[in-house]
Amino acid sequence: MLTAACVPPGVTTVVEKGVSEARGGRGDLQEVTPLPAGNVLDRFRSVRVLPVQSSPDSGPIPNTLPGVLETTLVNGIREAQLFPGRGTPTLFVRVRVTTYWQDEGLLQVLRAYSEILARVEFLEERRPTPLGAYYVRGFSTAIKRKSDADLSAGLTSSVVEIIKQHRSASLKDK
Repeated sequence: MLTAACVPPGVTTVVEKGVSEARGGRGDLQEVTPLPAGNVLDRFRSVRVLPVQSSPDSGPIPNTLPGVLETTLVNGIREAQLFPGRGTPTLFVRVRVTTYWQDEGLLQVLRAYSEILARVEFLEERRPTPLGAYYVRGFSTAIKRKSDADLSAGLTSSVVEIIKQHRSASLKDK
């Protein structure tokens, strides 16, 4: 306890901001309609990310954000090598951005909080009802590392994690 009392005021905040700057965007998720338990995604041979959309009530979203998010998702899922390759059936990933918040000016120094929130649905071809739906968030508490690319990377990490949790280990390693 004595060492905690010896830390000058503000040092903890500086350390926290340093960690945030190094880390950049992170991801988080909340289940809406979870995918069925088990390795339900094993039967899919490929995955396709549908064009990213904005929810009608999303508020202002930069024109470039859907493209950045879509590219990051496609690359992140491909790099994770969770699907054997081309072929059917194909898992479709539909993303609708619901919230975009980017701290700027004095707020970025005082609070430094930015986020993208999206509803992510996993669909099977020719079936309108999603297999599962989640609210997924990409966020950053950094002052500099809070770009749309950083936030998209955080969101993508959560989408990849959802897929990993519903695939068997043997397919993940191929």
